[in-house]
Amino acid sequence: MMDTATLCGIAAGGALGACSRFVLSNFCYARFGTHFPWGTLCVNIVGSILAGGLVGASMGGEMLAPVWTDALAKGYLGALTTFSTFTLDTLACFRQGKPARGLANIVLNLGACLAGTATGYTTGYLLTS
Repeated sequence: MMDTATLCGIAAGGALGACSRFVLSNFCYARFGTHFPWGTLCVNIVGSILAGGLVGASMGGEMLAPVWTDALAKGYLGALTTFSTFTLDTLACFRQGKPARGLANIVLNLGACLAGTATGYTTGYLLTS
């Protein structure tokens, strides 16, 4: 059974993650334009680095109470990065007759986010070991 503190932590983290996603995504679109789904790519990379760092840090030792880990991982990061936006952006590229752009979005999101997660994990682990 889930306790109230955990549920509230996830809700608060989710609210902050959603707001962060909105701000970061709009910043990226303003900076790089809207001809490519840069906003989604940026939040996915940042979220991957943060997720990797959180897991890496937890592997180096108990840093946070479980309620905070849930608030950050399931709440904040869950709202910050959503696979559904990535897939909708990719589908839009294909539907607009721009398959190369759609494939680039797939390759960049998967490659950069995997690299971001590995970088965050390694950094988090090294900082806590």
